[in-house]
This record gives sequence, structure tokens and C-alpha cells, in this order.
Amino acid sequence: DYGGWARVSYWDTDNRPVDIELTGLPWTHTETTVLTTATGDITAQVAGRNVGCRITVDGLVRSEHTATGEHASVWCQVLSA
Repeated sequence: DYGGWARVSYWDTDNRPVDIELTGLPWTHTETTVLTTATGDITAQVAGRNVGCRITVDGLVRSEHTATGEHASVWCQVLSA
């Protein structure tokens, strides 16, 4: 539920923090790595009342969460994917 603004933050595969202010939803992003292990971490917040995040690895959902409430915020993480 966009509600007028949305923001996502995550760490890319080079361990750099990335913050993005979105102009609409849904939003998707793909990170690709040749490392044998990697960590995926994303936080999302919207002005609306509903938000969700999902991390998939090789087509399998490894982390998925939803949140509701004013200015809803959610966090997903996968360790050693």
C-alpha cells in the first residue's frame, strides 16, 4: 500500500548500503553473486498501512514478512544463502 511514499534499504552483494525512495509499488530487485555464501537483508517502509518483503534464492522463498499499521515497516533477512 504505497500511500504516497515508500522507501527500501538493503545491503548489496559488495556490502554497500543502498537506500531508495520509491515512486510506486510493487518494487523488485535482483542481486547476483558467484560467492559460495551471501547474506540478503532488506527493510521497507510505506506511508500506507500494508507492506511486505520477500527474499528468494534460486527461485525458493527464503524469507517473507508482512506488516500493517500506519507507516508500516517490514524487514526480511537470509543468512548464508
